[in-house]
Amino acid sequence: MDVSSVKEWPDTPGVYVVWGEDSGSRPTYVGMANSLRRRWSRDHLSGQSNRSALRRTLGTHLSLTSQKLRKPKPAYPRDVEKEITKFLNGCQIDLHVTVSAEEAAELERVLIASLNPLLNVQRSKTQKGDN
Repeated sequence: MDVSSVKEWPDTPGVYVVWGEDSGSRPTYVGMANSLRRRWSRDHLSGQSNRSALRRTLGTHLSLTSQKLRKPKPAYPRDVEKEITKFLNGCQIDLHVTVSAEEAAELERVLIASLNPLLNVQRSKTQKGDN
């Protein structure tokens, strides 16, 4: 899907796969949301990285800044935030609608493991607290 159609995206749980121009055969990022539409319009496209791990990571991935933004800082400088939004607007997004947030979390885990996205960090079960 094209990011420009975000207002038409489903207001349901699901997983999104971000394909940036620079990602080649690996996606840039895989994430989940309780509402795909709200997650993207409110968090990823808001222009403030404090609401989005994807935006915080893109600052350094795109070489716009030397240090990843850490909470509670509200945002990168305005020019960096603009470039992140520009990058995201150029991405293609695969949406996978799910019935529940739990199903989305499981699908996200599976897709991260199988697609090996550039920006996702795979955590072990002990790091997640799932002993």
